[in-house]
Formats: sequence, C-alpha cells, structure tokens
Amino acid sequence: MFLRTLLYFSLVMHWRFICYNSAAKVFLCSAQQGYVLVISPAIIFLSKFLSYSTFFKGLSLIDIAVCDFKEQTNRFVITYIYFNSFFSSRIALRSISTGFSSLKTLNYVFYSAGWLEREVLDMFGLFFTGNTNLCRILTDYGFDGFPLQKDFPVLGFIEKQYSLADHVVISRRVIFSQEFRVVT
Repeated sequence: MFLRTLLYFSLVMHWRFICYNSAAKVFLCSAQQGYVLVISPAIIFLSKFLSYSTFFKGLSLIDIAVCDFKEQTNRFVITYIYFNSFFSSRIALRSISTGFSSLKTLNYVFYSAGWLEREVLDMFGLFFTGNTNLCRILTDYGFDGFPLQKDFPVLGFIEKQYSLADHVVISRRVIFSQEFRVVT
C-alpha cells in the first residue's frame, strides 16, 4: 500500500512539473482507491507520457469506464484504466465531461482505444474527435438513443422477433398484459 501511494504521489508531482506552463491540471484524489483526476484536455498528453515513459514500460489501455450522474452539471465521469504488465499494477485516470463537449481520442496512442471509444459512443453517446471509425457496434444502426444513459426509456413500443417458419424478422407493437405502475 505504501509503495502504491508513493508511486501515485511521484506520478502526480512529475506531471505537475511537466504541466506547469500549460492549462492541464492533475490532482491526486486517492491513492487507496488508485486513481488520478485529470482535466479533460490533459488526457492525451498524460497518456502519451505514460506510454513513452521508461518508468511505465509495458503499459496498455484495458478499459474505458463511464458513470452517468444525471443531476450534476458535469454529468459523465470517464475513467481510463491502464495496466502495467511490468509492475503488474493498474493506473486509472478520471476525467469529467458534460456530455455536450466531445472528448479527444486516444486511438493514436493506444490502438485498443478505438474499440473502447466505439462502445462508449454506442452506450452513452459521448463523441470522440479524431477517431475515424466511430460507428455502432452493440446496437443496430436504426436504434434511437443510448441505453446506458439515465434518461433512456425503460419500456419500448416495438417488439422484433425472428420467424423460423417464414425466415424473416417480424415487427409488432408491444402489448402489455398489465398496466404500467409507478413506484413512489
């Protein structure tokens, strides 16, 4: 635990020294939880620093996790999770977005970011500028909305079913056998 705290503290102090003349802000939020909060424009710079640094050799981006807080002004919290295979440890950078501003892609630094950014676009509707292959991968192309946003409707109105006898997809209206109840 002490080694992880020392690693995060030295990482943040080094980044603050590098970012002194720029607008990038880096904060050590919690070494016990293991993440560093980064203001959004600095994500690209710090990811490049992590990938090219000899201290963090063997680093790869393994996941981009998003949390939706509907009531807050900065609605989305984006967590970039990196794995260091040399030290067998994880580093997490957190960024905050309103949802209306686009994020910059990490596809040029980590090739795995392309697929992860497509998943984030498909599920949450966060757009990444610079990614040339942003398209839906988990939902079909005619799908409206983003399923993991908090304001996505729970019930649909059209049911799709594949008919084995006719070998076609049948679309029909959903018939509710019970009235929808609002739990108060």
